[in-house]
Order: sequence, then C-alpha cells, then structure tokens
Amino acid sequence: DSSYCWCVDKDGREVPGSRSQDSVKPACIPTVAPPTMRPTPRPDVTPLPPGTSLLYAQGQQIGALPLNGTTMDKDRATVLLALHGSIVVGIDYDCREKKVYWTDLAGRTISRASLEPGAEPEIVINTGLLSPEGLAVDSLRRRMFWVDSGPDKIEMSNLDGTGRRVLFDTELVNPRAIVVDSFRGNLYWTDWNREAPKIETCTVEGRNRRILVKDGIGLPNALTFDTITNELCWADAGTKRLECIAPDGTGRRVIYHSLNYPFSLVSYSNHFFYTDWRRDGVISLNRDTDEIREYLPDQRSHLYGITVAYPHCISGTVPALFIYFLSPHILKPMLYTDIYMSKR
Repeated sequence: DSSYCWCVDKDGREVPGSRSQDSVKPACIPTVAPPTMRPTPRPDVTPLPPGTSLLYAQGQQIGALPLNGTTMDKDRATVLLALHGSIVVGIDYDCREKKVYWTDLAGRTISRASLEPGAEPEIVINTGLLSPEGLAVDSLRRRMFWVDSGPDKIEMSNLDGTGRRVLFDTELVNPRAIVVDSFRGNLYWTDWNREAPKIETCTVEGRNRRILVKDGIGLPNALTFDTITNELCWADAGTKRLECIAPDGTGRRVIYHSLNYPFSLVSYSNHFFYTDWRRDGVISLNRDTDEIREYLPDQRSHLYGITVAYPHCISGTVPALFIYFLSPHILKPMLYTDIYMSKR
C-alpha cells in the first residue's frame, strides 16, 4: 500500500510514533547534508536591507526575504548565510543583539551569527545533541529553548550556551516546533506523535506543564504566538488547517482550512507566513481576506524554519515599528529593555 509509510533514523530503524496509515506522509528531515558544491562561498553574513525581513532555513543556507509593509519583496530576496554541509532546521531571531540563531541537524549543533556585515557563525552548543529541530529565543530573559527529536527532549540554556538544562524528557514522541511568549513567560511546543498528537505548554521555568490541544489535530508541524491577538496558532499538515487558541485553551478557531504542507509558521501584523513542502516556498496568508501569495526561491528544495527579523524588539503585543508608523509624532518604539525595567 503506497499510502503506508513511516520515518527511519540514520541507522534505518523505524522512528516510534511515525507510522502512518493515511495519505499524509510524516515530515521526515534528512540527517546527512547533500554533497558540497565547489567553490564554496565564505560563511559570512550578507547585510539585510533596512526594515523588517523574513528569515527562512533552507538546508544549507539561511535566506532573507524583505517585507514592504506585509508584502514579500521578492526582488530583494537574498541569501543571508551560506552554510555548506549543514541542514538548518530551526531558526529564530534575537531582536536585542540582532543575531540569528539556528539548529543544524547534520552538525548536531546550535549556532548564531550577528547580522552585521561580514559576521561569521559562532557555535554555542555542540555537545549532547542528536536531532535538534525547533528553536525559540527569549529575547527578554536572554535564553533559548529547543527540541531534540532524537532523545525526545526539550532543553534550554542562556543565549551563549551556558546554564544548559533539560526541561522535559518524558511523555514526548515526535516533538518538533517550539515557541516562547516572552512577555507572558510561557513556552509552547508540538508533538506529532501519530498515535496521539498534541500541543503542550508550560512556564519558561518548566512549571505547570499541561496539554493545551489534543483533539482534531494530525501533523502539527508549525507553531507561532500571535502577539496581535494574543493567541497560539498552529499549522497542521494533516488536517490542512491553520488554527488559533487562547493561552488558557479557550476560543479555538479555524483561520484557514486549505493549507498544502506547512512546516514552519510565523505571524506578523495581520499576516501569517509559512514554509510549505508542497510548493518549496514561503506562503503568505492575509488573515482578514484569506488572500494567498507565495515566494519560490530560485534554488528549489525544502524550506524549514521561518522567523521575523524586526528592526526593533516588539513592545508587549504590537511590533514597535508598527506602533511608530501608526502614530509617529506621539508614540516612540518601546524596546524589550524598556518593558523589563518597567516591570521590575
């Protein structure tokens, strides 16, 4: 039966919980990078244009897609970092120091790079990782959280790799996406266990772990926290739906019900942007009109994580730049540091 499939690890063993009896194949990620093409460019940063950009992982590179308002500016798309020999999967952005962080499945590392011109990658975690996938940066507390789908763990550390500790290593089968709501201090992650998929949450300290969603989901690959509506949203490659729910588990609603094969998701203003494995591109969805647009990179291959690189940190629930454009003579962008000082 061609619709019967499962994932295997690097040694050919079946990955528990990945067996499928439907037509939707689990999103299995390769663990070995393709052969390096010669000559290889230097692994240093190509400067971003002014304004807000989407950053997306595409195996051996991190791409940058500038936004003009909420419209993807395809003509200015570029390769931010060429990382030959890598499989970049999870990606996130630290708005305070303007650094991009990513997981490398081939190298079994977590690295970062400043967005300053000519900056080179710096490895911050290079031990004890097997299959690092989703990654979330807490710019407020200067921490990062990640999912390792090999030993089925959720871990955390400071942004420089110190203070590392395991948050959870039980009741996980196929963890993938992870996102942090820095302002409220909550962590969320998905587990696409084919027998019992779920979305869980806890505090950033690892307390009060609980299942937020377990019914009506299939392959919840993608996850984002929408700071405009204060909702957790996910894209499901099994149900083909994009849904949102309040942090307390109430008000669940379907935003869009005809997705292709989403892998990663991020929200910005009144749009969702997600990477899609059917189209091998970045898809934008206007939440108000359901208008769909797409960007297909010249180099066609699977895209993995996606995030937003803001010119400033976000203030509470609204991007600072967005506030500034609404009332430039009245409001000034407030940074995370402002919020942190006001809460102390």
